[in-house]
Amino acid sequence: MNNLHQPADSFYREFPFKDATFLLILPSKSQFIFIPEAGDYNTEVPVEGDYIFEIISVSDEKLTGKVIVGDEKLAAITIKTSTLSSHLLKTTWDKVTGADFYLVSLYSANKSEILFSSSFLDPDKVEYEFGSTTSGWAAGKSPIAGTDYIIELTGIKIETGTSYDKGNNIQFLTKESKTIKWE
Repeated sequence: MNNLHQPADSFYREFPFKDATFLLILPSKSQFIFIPEAGDYNTEVPVEGDYIFEIISVSDEKLTGKVIVGDEKLAAITIKTSTLSSHLLKTTWDKVTGADFYLVSLYSANKSEILFSSSFLDPDKVEYEFGSTTSGWAAGKSPIAGTDYIIELTGIKIETGTSYDKGNNIQFLTKESKTIKWE
């Protein structure tokens, strides 16, 4: 994935909840992930309805989208194991009923930088393994032995009625993260 951190000049949202993660593709084809700060998340389930959001990049590219909010929820996801062996990090979990896919991400120890992101994983998958040569690392990034990182597992439910562009139409997320030391 290119440009994991594309700067945005403004973000306008017209929906009554703060928890959202967006994989955004601007008209210039630049891609980035928008992840709100931890303090932006809340536990309230939003009211059903259609909501509009708009993002303007620092290069004045404008992206407008619509979020369709249903009443679906997911149970809490739990990382069962996350172990390093032969320079590969293997994470396991129990299947979350209703999840449309999973995502495994690796962050810096203070979670200020996303370093690795898997592709969307099949809803029947209950483990994922990656190493320094696996596709999904941010440009110029690779793990450093002896360094602490945050592994994050996300279960994702897409919006009701979405048949395409599923990564931009997320209804509900369930996440768990754990600190690991790369060896």
